[in-house]
Amino acid sequence: MARSTVLSPDEITTLGAATLDARRLSYSPYSRFRVGAVVLDSAGGVYRGANVENAAYSGICAERVALTKCVTDGDVAEKLGSEGRKLKAVGVASDAKTSWTTPCGSCRQFLREFSAGELEGKC
Repeated sequence: MARSTVLSPDEITTLGAATLDARRLSYSPYSRFRVGAVVLDSAGGVYRGANVENAAYSGICAERVALTKCVTDGDVAEKLGSEGRKLKAVGVASDAKTSWTTPCGSCRQFLREFSAGELEGKC
């Protein structure tokens, strides 16, 4: 594993534990594939999200849930590009046993919109 350039060892531990905990919150009765995500901001905020499915199979990904919480709870949108809070890292955990689970294209765009520079990912 490459050495993290953005996160401290304590932040990596926090991110990992929070991501696994977020996975537990998943509502996935159709796919039975739980995903948890955590967004860390530069002020130390930890925002958890889990995938939420519905019968129309148009649910929302865990990454977008976590980022939406970060934006609505932390004023990221107003402060983006200023000296305010910035996104620092995203972590994703799933039930996959043999491969990584990475953010989908829509989630990557959503994360990029608010990252304002380097954003470290842990899957």
